[in-house]
Amino acid sequence: MSSSTWRLEAFGRIRLAWAERPPAAIERLHPDERRWLDRAPRTPERRADWIAGRLGLALLIDAAVLADEEGAPAVVGWAASIAHDDGWVAVAARPSPGRIGIDLVPDRLAPSAARALARTRASGEAGDPASSWAAIECAAKMRAVGVAPLLDRPVHLCRRGDLVRVDGLGRPILVWLRRLPGAVLALADEVS
Repeated sequence: MSSSTWRLEAFGRIRLAWAERPPAAIERLHPDERRWLDRAPRTPERRADWIAGRLGLALLIDAAVLADEEGAPAVVGWAASIAHDDGWVAVAARPSPGRIGIDLVPDRLAPSAARALARTRASGEAGDPASSWAAIECAAKMRAVGVAPLLDRPVHLCRRGDLVRVDGLGRPILVWLRRLPGAVLALADEVS
């Protein structure tokens, strides 16, 4: 993994990497990933983010990344998650079992995050709207639910330092928030 492109960090057993506008060479994807991508309608920008996320995760753990039936990353022997938005990509992985979730909100999309948050039934906060939205999206990934159910489901956030407790999606989820230069990153881990 190129250190000039990706920023690397370890958080306990979790490996993290993030980058703004990392390379997205489709020819480096696993053939199964390319087939999945060919079936998924995406704008050129979202397609580049999706490719870069898979490549970043593959480099982070030195293993092939496949897509499950929903398009989420699937890696044998690893819990993994990818987030991408507006050219920013973040990946997280740790040896299985259990689930892991990651999300990020670039600073330039903070107004969009505030609008999305206003459409939910969320209460409490994780600081600013971008942090709150990143925490909610991260928790939704942990529960394998999309954003649409969050419009009807009450979710409560309670922040203490760098941790946000998210209630309303089953068992409470603790989300770790990290301020990056240019984005906010949210990470959650649930060991089975």
